[in-house]
Amino acid sequence: MKPRLIVSFHHHSEPEFQAKAGYIISQLTGNIHYPEPWAPQVSTLAQLNDVLAEYRRNYTDGNVRDTAKTRARNAARVTLEGLLHQLAPYLELMAQGDPIMLESTGYDLRRPTIRSPASNEPLSAPTEFRVTRGRVSGTLEVHMARLNGAVSYEVSISQGDGSPSGEWKHVITSVSGLRILLQGLPPGESFWVRARGIANKGPGLWTDPIKVMVA
Repeated sequence: MKPRLIVSFHHHSEPEFQAKAGYIISQLTGNIHYPEPWAPQVSTLAQLNDVLAEYRRNYTDGNVRDTAKTRARNAARVTLEGLLHQLAPYLELMAQGDPIMLESTGYDLRRPTIRSPASNEPLSAPTEFRVTRGRVSGTLEVHMARLNGAVSYEVSISQGDGSPSGEWKHVITSVSGLRILLQGLPPGESFWVRARGIANKGPGLWTDPIKVMVA
């Protein structure tokens, strides 16, 4: 089964969706795997940027207690979600199952179902785990070595004490752990970051968390 792009955004809050949509569009801009012009049935990058700008304007206006502005914000989100949903099959067609190409789009990936030998032991924690400040404000970069048996990698963050029993929030699932970008984080705040591999049989062990301040 080939990896697929996740095109459901309903679980994203307004700030999360705004950041995610912006990240997807920025990843596709100048992407060597997906040079324009694209197929006529999908939106161009210019059109996506226009709709994103409109959504951001409506998002700002919709934060006040005004029913009409809130409706406009919701309508703008539905439009942008629809365009991103429509674009995904074209990106998948061009990638022909190549996970590197798909990951370069900025969309999250749905991990493929891969048969593996039966085992009751969970995957070990990824090695060479490190977290650095991203090149863009509000981002962190997560790196780890390839983990044998993992079909994807999960990253979660916490602003608590970093203990296993603390409050952790899922951020992203990626088919590659070599470089995972966490974006939309508030500058100046510190986060604990941890990661684990996901096998067909289930999740593996978490890494020891690393605390980093967002620039």
